[in-house]
Amino acid sequence: MLPEMGRGRGQPNPSFVPQQRTGPPQFAVGQQAVKPDPKYKYTKSTDTDPHEKVPVPADIALLNKFIQKEVKMMKDTVVDVQRQDPKSPLYSISSFRELRLKPEVLQALDSLNFQFPTRIQETALPLLLMEPPSNLIAQAQSGTGKTAAFVLTMLCRIDINLKCPQCICLAPTLELAKQIGEVVEKMGRYMENLKIHYAIKGGNMAAMRGRKLTEQIVIGTPGITRDYLQKYKCIDPSQIRCLVLDEADVMIYHQGFTDISTTIYNMVEEASDSVQSMLFSATYDEPVINFATKIIKNAIVVMLKREEQALPNIKQFYVQCACRDSKYAAIVNLYSGLAVASSVIFCHTKASVMWLYENMKARGHKVDVLHGDMSVVERADTIIRFKRGDFKVLITTNVFARGIDVAQVSVVINYDLPIKYNEHDSPMVIDGFTQPDCETYLHRIGRTGRFGKTGIAINLIDSEDSMNMINVLENHFQMKIARMDPSNIVELEAIEMA
Repeated sequence: MLPEMGRGRGQPNPSFVPQQRTGPPQFAVGQQAVKPDPKYKYTKSTDTDPHEKVPVPADIALLNKFIQKEVKMMKDTVVDVQRQDPKSPLYSISSFRELRLKPEVLQALDSLNFQFPTRIQETALPLLLMEPPSNLIAQAQSGTGKTAAFVLTMLCRIDINLKCPQCICLAPTLELAKQIGEVVEKMGRYMENLKIHYAIKGGNMAAMRGRKLTEQIVIGTPGITRDYLQKYKCIDPSQIRCLVLDEADVMIYHQGFTDISTTIYNMVEEASDSVQSMLFSATYDEPVINFATKIIKNAIVVMLKREEQALPNIKQFYVQCACRDSKYAAIVNLYSGLAVASSVIFCHTKASVMWLYENMKARGHKVDVLHGDMSVVERADTIIRFKRGDFKVLITTNVFARGIDVAQVSVVINYDLPIKYNEHDSPMVIDGFTQPDCETYLHRIGRTGRFGKTGIAINLIDSEDSMNMINVLENHFQMKIARMDPSNIVELEAIEMA
């Protein structure tokens, strides 16, 4: 029987009420549970091997340097599909011409085939472009146009005739700074005499001493930008009209960025009477929000509801397996029944990744791996080949959970659900049940459903403990996760068509 689509990730149920259970959830192995196949012997040692963690921001930044990721400009044809759904982050009822944008900027948007703003752009831009300028803290999912939102604001705030920095945009990595610069160049292509300066490693820093920058927009990493302001004094902070922090959860929360970003903010805020500060990020946890609202004065806060954080264009399911050994049988059934373009499978450990790789390769699948024991160069090469389509299935640990985009991924499979750890680096257990890491889960399944496309997330459940994790995730995101039978070809085809 086809799962009720109102329970799926792609079609949130507004009347959802979290399940009220008097006791722990029951893991009942019935007719629909996938049974182990004696042909597939699971390597038992993988259950006790160390679980690989999500990389720290610095590791993600280093990997992105090697990947040299190209910015993908979102075309209106993609937006058209999702605009019919008011719950989609790409839903919009306005056109860019209804916003206070400069004619040269509108001309560039027309040439890029950008006609309709996404939800974050439609919400943020009127606030950012009104007079007097307002500070903004905004959360937006990756792939929904947050970079364009602050780039358009910077372009509309600058006076092109003034030959001095008027906007500073901070990014946590060199590569992200370059990507933002590419968007500025494309959206500012018709603004004559627009200049960009990159405050990033690799430049002649000695030449900066005593020099006054003439470029209107400075895009850089926090450390170098602070040196420009404090050490070399080549930026006059009193002339700054816009200060942007992108990936603000990394910038102001993680060690190394907090003090530097705060110093930059305070210097600009104290010197400029008219500076407009903006913080954009895909995720904000409560400590970050508390910190951001303390340092950003009189900020308007635009936050996603939890059900919107859960990327509603991703249909979410779970498959009940009789035991851990039967998970591979579920994988075989899924790849036999689903027409998958590209997919990512997440496992806890390197050993599980390698075991699954060998078995899928033996069945003729085009598959490769990504794990923590690989060098940065090896990881980057694997991701580049995956993007290029050299293989269709990437089996990985948490090293791929955040920070890397591959637009063509249509299915994400959690072979193992992500686990939350306490301050002692041990799995967090409440009432006898291991707790899922909801943020990592969100980032994992966010590898699919990019730029408004429909994606599928499938979770393999093999115990009462992992069944409880599904319940926790449902309650956290206020959305149902539908049960799927991977052996039912009709059901799988219906899911793909929905």
